[in-house]
Amino acid sequence: MDGFPKEAVDSVRARAREVGEELRRRLAKPGGSPPVCKTLYARTGKEADELSFEPDSIITITEVRPSGMWMIGTLEGKEGHVPASYVVILD
Repeated sequence: MDGFPKEAVDSVRARAREVGEELRRRLAKPGGSPPVCKTLYARTGKEADELSFEPDSIITITEVRPSGMWMIGTLEGKEGHVPASYVVILD
């Protein structure tokens, strides 16, 4: 994240890790349904395994990557990686 203040970058990363950890907890609950997130921003996937989406898209999360910064989810029948910093968890 070149060009951004270190404090801003650290804040975004910390929030992404918090989202990832909460989603990991929800996925670990036995018998629970997969967590659902709403996207905050538009994003075009940069790699073939990344989802593209518009703001307010609803993504069902199926896995959280070990770093907690990326998740795997489904949107409109497509599966791919989603950055944790782009979503909020819906209850």
